[in-house]
Amino acid sequence: MHETSIAQMLSEIALEEAKKHSLSRVSSLTVQIGEMAAVVPEALTFAFSIISKGTILEGARLNIEIVPIVAWCSQCNEPFEVENFSFKCPECGRISDNCLSGQELLLVSLEGEKGD
Repeated sequence: MHETSIAQMLSEIALEEAKKHSLSRVSSLTVQIGEMAAVVPEALTFAFSIISKGTILEGARLNIEIVPIVAWCSQCNEPFEVENFSFKCPECGRISDNCLSGQELLLVSLEGEKGD
């Protein structure tokens, strides 16, 4: 279950950012995860809740935004959303090897309270 290592990484980044901004508590984190990252949101949320215990992240809400897979067709010169992991352009049928989105794993924002 790679969600545990992802939760650990998110926790480390969030703690570092919270320290930079003098936060005494983090209330929520927003994460963008591409469909191709093969992350199970429920497993990530569970792992994060365990890893964050005893830290300023404990109890923080983990908002997960799933980013669809979008590819670029060099023939049509247009982007298209990939469905069922088929990178075939719906207009011309050409297979694309240019993935524009869907591989992300980003901590987009965090919210919290300033310390004294």
